[in-house]
Amino acid sequence: MTTAPLATKAATTRRANTQRRNKLIIEQFRELYQVKRLRFDDVLLALAAKFALTVGTVRKVLKQAD
Repeated sequence: MTTAPLATKAATTRRANTQRRNKLIIEQFRELYQVKRLRFDDVLLALAAKFALTVGTVRKVLKQAD
């Protein structure tokens, strides 16, 4: 039985977790902006606080989703 090196496993897990987080950010954005009709900047601030990210990072995630 061969296993991947620990660094490769960690990178794969990190990538999967980041993708999962980004998907949640996009879903939350749609909920807050399109359903609850909050202002764009308020949504960015709320998501940044919820996910412990900067507003710039949240904006980058949303831009990549398009």
